[in-house]
This record gives sequence, C-alpha cells and structure tokens, in this order.
Amino acid sequence: MKEKGFTFIEILVVVTIIATLTAIGTVSYIQVGKQARDAKRKDDLQTLQKEFEMYYQINSSYPVGSTPDACYDSLVASIATAKHPKDPDTDLDYVWDCSVAQAYCICTNSLEILTKGNASDTACTFADNEAYYCVKNRQTLN
Repeated sequence: MKEKGFTFIEILVVVTIIATLTAIGTVSYIQVGKQARDAKRKDDLQTLQKEFEMYYQINSSYPVGSTPDACYDSLVASIATAKHPKDPDTDLDYVWDCSVAQAYCICTNSLEILTKGNASDTACTFADNEAYYCVKNRQTLN
C-alpha cells in the first residue's frame, strides 16, 4: 500500500519558492520606502524654498539667522503658515544656511538613493549625481 503525503523534495521546492518571493518582496518594499522618504525630503525643501521666496516678496530680503530655528522664527514672523519640516527618517533639521540676507541654501543631509541628488555638498554647488539635494535662493540681490 502506498503512503499519502509530500516528499522531502516537494516540500523543499515549495519552501525555496516562498523564500525567494519573500526576499524579492522585502527588497522591493525597502526600495519603495527609500523612494518615499526621498520624495518627502524634496517636497519639504521645495516648500521651504517657496516660503523663503514669499518672505523675500514681503521683506525684500531673505531671513537671516545663525541656526535653522532662528531662520524659522524669522519666517514665522512674516508668514504665519510657515512649516518647519524635519527629515522623515531621522527627525532632525535639514541643513540650512541663511546667514546673509542676499542668499540661502537648504539641503537634505543625504538622499538614500544616491544618484538622484543635485548638489555635491551642503554649500549648494549643484553638481549632478551626488547624495545631497539642495534648494537655494531664486532672487539675485545686488
């Protein structure tokens, strides 16, 4: 009489298939999470850029401060709806340089998908394919 059930090889094949699909799904999920955080970082910086430009329209200069908090305080004084976003992964401030009224630079600390940046460092030098993503002033003051 023949016994009913699965052979060891059949079980091994099924477990291997399930493990492979799980690995592929996990890698895809991690990649999507990185893309979402990078998109949030870029959106945050573009929002800040709009707020800085609105501040410029109101005050004919950009906010000045030695820290991101000081810049934010200046923004809120003129634009009540100003947002002070933080990095979605670390919950830390973005890198801000707003120490002069003629210019500003705001950068992410680093993008997770490294080939999508627009600046080589936090000085807003705007070189292609680097880890940082920055926005800077649109107005040119004399």
